[in-house]
Amino acid sequence: QLWAALDEKVSRIYLDYRLLDKKILDRLRRSVVQLFIASPYVVRAKDILYLKKIKAALSSGVFDGVLVRNLESYHFFTSQDIYGKNCLNKKCIPEKIVLDANFYLWNRESVNFWKNQADEFYLPLELNGHEWQKLLGITGGKTFTASAVVYGRLPVMITANCLKKTMG
Repeated sequence: QLWAALDEKVSRIYLDYRLLDKKILDRLRRSVVQLFIASPYVVRAKDILYLKKIKAALSSGVFDGVLVRNLESYHFFTSQDIYGKNCLNKKCIPEKIVLDANFYLWNRESVNFWKNQADEFYLPLELNGHEWQKLLGITGGKTFTASAVVYGRLPVMITANCLKKTMG
């Protein structure tokens, strides 16, 4: 699907972090499409290696930014460089940060909080068109861009725990 999307000249691709490998990165270097890495849905202490791998890929110059799916990833990408040093300047922060739909920017307070922390966000999937319109009226226009997922396979439930182990 990635190669087909590149051939069709789509404007932006979000590449799942699990697809980062040398072969893919080499092909993506020649692409003119906007490329973003999508972070994991759930992050635990053991997943810090994935976040470091994403941050290293971001510094390669191939990617335009990161799609952040949780608060832990947001904190990681905005507070330290790939070596774990504190981020005292903007040099170690990804060029663009996009908040995924599960950040739940539902109201004026949440939009006002995040509009100075990220560049773009996805409208919550649970809201209807009228509610989206209300949110779009308070985003600040071009300063905090909103997008919507209109098609695709969406996870119904995301959990860090094994359902089989915790059923009983």
